[in-house]
Amino acid sequence: VFNICDRGFTELHNIWREEHFSGNTSIWSRLHDYWLLVGGIHHGYGRWQDIINDYRFNILNEPFGGDRRLEISGGVVGKIKFMSRRFKLLEQALVAEAQVNRAVELSIQQNPNHPVMSLNARLTSMPLLTESY
Repeated sequence: VFNICDRGFTELHNIWREEHFSGNTSIWSRLHDYWLLVGGIHHGYGRWQDIINDYRFNILNEPFGGDRRLEISGGVVGKIKFMSRRFKLLEQALVAEAQVNRAVELSIQQNPNHPVMSLNARLTSMPLLTESY
């Protein structure tokens, strides 16, 4: 099973969970994300048209055709925009995974006395303040 361990720093796992539990296997899924990354590695960053036209990555075209599939306006342009946004999300998740792994390897710990942590504590209490009114 393909996975990216972003530790919740991106919305990727929420999206994967929604797609998994929707019960509609004809929409975009984690499998498509895997092949999108492989297509990006093979053809190069941002070469969406080449990836779409490559028969080896035909699985990426499946969610865009027929009923109960992804509703993308604009045809090929819409498909390319969707793939570009999805690739950026995957890229962000991979960067988060790499940073978390690096922090673990270097045994980096958060200092609770650091000014950023006090700011974090104040920001996390903000929704509670707004709900109280």
